[in-house]
Amino acid sequence: MTKMLLTVVASLFLAVTSFAADKEVELGLYNAVDVDSGEINASLLLRADKTVNFKVSTPDFEMPEPGCEGKWVVQGNMIVSDLECPLIFLPEVHVEIDITTVTPESVRSEEGALVPVSIDALGGEPAMYRLKKIN
Repeated sequence: MTKMLLTVVASLFLAVTSFAADKEVELGLYNAVDVDSGEINASLLLRADKTVNFKVSTPDFEMPEPGCEGKWVVQGNMIVSDLECPLIFLPEVHVEIDITTVTPESVRSEEGALVPVSIDALGGEPAMYRLKKIN
């Protein structure tokens, strides 16, 4: 009986600890620049009410004010946001940022944290960005 109870307890412990908690994200303004060209520049303002403002600029495009607005959520190690944008040809954008390796120190470093970012309006395939927290 004791052996069976220990097995059940161990199984429950493994089941509970095998689920990763959502990673915590600090609120505020972030800047992300693509690693390949350095020409795609995005800003992301994460607010406490789970709303987000997103702007992106490239050499050929500047997001008009006020930028895209929407909701954000952390799902595991991903920041996921669905946004409405002030553009007829781009009314909605879906953005995913993999924050697996991000730490408070890495986003405040001179280089910023290296993160894969997927922006559906830019093709949807993840590209590497340097993410920095702006104070």
